[in-house]
This record gives sequence, structure tokens and C-alpha cells, in this order.
Amino acid sequence: MKKQKIALFVRNGLVGHEGLNILVPKIKEIGFEPVIFNTGEILSKKGGIPELADLGFYETALLRDVVLPYLDARPLLLDENDLPVDGVQYSLQHLVQLYDLEYHDVSNVNDPAFIESIKADDRIVGGACVRILQIFKSEAIKAFKEKGFLWNLHTGVLPKYKGVHIPYRCLENGASEYGWTLHYVNEGVDTGDIIAVDSVPLDYKKSVFDTYLSMGEKGVGLILKELSNFKESGALPKARPQTEKEKESYYTFPTAQEMTKYDEMGIRFVDIQKVPDMYASKFSVLGTGHAQQLRMHVIEAIGDWERQKEELPAVRTKRSSAVG
Repeated sequence: MKKQKIALFVRNGLVGHEGLNILVPKIKEIGFEPVIFNTGEILSKKGGIPELADLGFYETALLRDVVLPYLDARPLLLDENDLPVDGVQYSLQHLVQLYDLEYHDVSNVNDPAFIESIKADDRIVGGACVRILQIFKSEAIKAFKEKGFLWNLHTGVLPKYKGVHIPYRCLENGASEYGWTLHYVNEGVDTGDIIAVDSVPLDYKKSVFDTYLSMGEKGVGLILKELSNFKESGALPKARPQTEKEKESYYTFPTAQEMTKYDEMGIRFVDIQKVPDMYASKFSVLGTGHAQQLRMHVIEAIGDWERQKEELPAVRTKRSSAVG
């Protein structure tokens, strides 16, 4: 009997990519077959102020344009038994090879042809979104509900922290914790019924980027726990509806003025000095030529990016420093 499928919606950002590397083998262990749907990049013009440029580069463009092409141009990293190396993350292309996965690019989750393909696949029993930017509309949501479920892993604690760039808001508000929420997808944004929440103490010494990454394993653990329960019982998790008042709150993209305030508060998106070693340690084995070459590619790309920023006076370059 063929395994039931779970649709995993991701994009090329590092936070979601790290989650996918955890989810794929664990979902297979639970007894489902993961199917990857890569939604690509849908960048909102609302977030297009120069002060937010670093976020797009260090979390998305550096991975998509430098790290993943480097990995895909080289053989898979395997251990002496030709198995995945413990602690090493793989590109989407290599994950597909390692675990013999079904993979699809989907530029529009609301495309009628895509929705029909979901309806036609009688093995799909549900879907989960990990840090994607596309918004599901009624017909797509209905297709998954008829299959079983559609969940979203939101990088903030609901119902208070709906919206985008939530770590900034937590730090600004003096919160003691930062967490993620698993919720059902409905036609609102982050307004679906809340399934589960988990959190970690908020470390004010960490960058926003590190804050995202520090919650990743616990966050995807929410998906794995509920999938395991669903596999055992066949019952969907109970959830708490959000009230109409709770649905009203929403954090939009920070403004240029707010980004200036965050700078003055000492809140920064990334510790650039740590980035080369961080990418090398996640996607390679430290001490190898593979890791050193990857690190040098990352350093070169960061240097190019920081030089470009000098030509954009609106970008507050004091958040950055040289790497080597």
C-alpha cells in the first residue's frame, strides 16, 4: 500500500529551509510521504524600503544565489555508509535525491490548475506551510480541507503577534519569550484556529536572524507532534478559534522610522561576522575543503553586498561590519 502524502510548502529562505531539513526524514519516520512544493519568492512591495534590504539578502538571497548553487554543483555529502551526515543540511535538490521525494515548483497556490492537481491526488491527506509568503484563498483552502487539513507554522505567538518580522516587535515590546504557532489556514492572515504554541526565552543579545533560527527546531516540532497524533488516531487536532477582536491586531512591515529606532535600541538583524561560519557549519562539515570553499563564497558575496549598500545612503550601514 502506498503511503499517504503530506504537502510541504516552502520557499528559499534559510529559516524555512532549515525546518524542511528537519521535517522530511521525520515525516517519513512517522509513516507519511512528504511532497515538496516550492513557492519561490513573492516579495511584497510593502517591505521594499532600503532599511529592510539586509533581511532579504542575508536570509534569502545569500542562500538562494550563493549557497544552494554551490551545493548543487557538487556531489552529495554522505558519511562512510553513504547515508546523510548528521547535523548537515541539504539543498532542496539534494533532499529530493536523498529521500526520493516528489518535488514541484508552484508560483501560485491559487492557480486553478494547481488546485485541480491537489484534488486529483487521492494520496494527499493534508498540507503544512513553513514560512511561505503566498496567501491561500478560499478554493485552495477548500481543496485541502476536503483532503484533511492545511496548517501554517507562523513565526510568532498568536493571537498577539500576527504579521511579519515579529522578533523586532517582541524585542521592542520587552517580551520575555519568543515563539511560533501552528494554526489552521483560513482566508485571513494568521487568523486561523490555534492548534499549538511553543516558545523559547528571548535573548536580547542575539540578532533577529539568530532569534528566528533558535526557535526553528521547536517550531517544526509542533508539526511533527500533530502529524504523529494524526497518524495514530486519524483525528485532526482540536484548536482554539481566535475572537473577532483578536483577529484585528496585525504587525505590518516596519517603517524606515521604526528601523531607525531599532538601530538606536541596538536591535540588529544579523551579526555579519558569524554568517560565513554559520552557513558553512549548517551546509558542510567544518575543517573540510568543501566547507572552506563554501565559506569563501559566502564572504565574497557579503563583501559585494556591503559595497552595494554603500551606494544606498538610506540603508543604515552601521548594522554591518567587515568579515574575514
